[in-house]
Amino acid sequence: MIQNAEEMHWIKSPRLAVVASAEADRFAILHLDATQPIVLTGTGAAIWEALDQAETIRSISALLADAYEVDPAMIQPQIMDFLEQLATQSLIITKTDGLIDVSTLTS
Repeated sequence: MIQNAEEMHWIKSPRLAVVASAEADRFAILHLDATQPIVLTGTGAAIWEALDQAETIRSISALLADAYEVDPAMIQPQIMDFLEQLATQSLIITKTDGLIDVSTLTS
């Protein structure tokens, strides 16, 4: 588990190639240092799309809770786990004090 993940601000890595379906319900994402793309569908795609509007786990949970009509507290742990998976694959990075954490760019 990433320390303080709940308090972090997450953004999409600038080192990605992303292709979205016409309906934006499916994303193929390739980190430029990887050899295989990651394909996101369903709630994974919804979380990916929410990163365009929100940066914290709390704000992403609130967006998805509205969309799926559920309690944000119920989905927040799963969202945190998913964001940690994306971070482990260098698909998202953190911001520190409004600046990109450059140490995450070399991963």
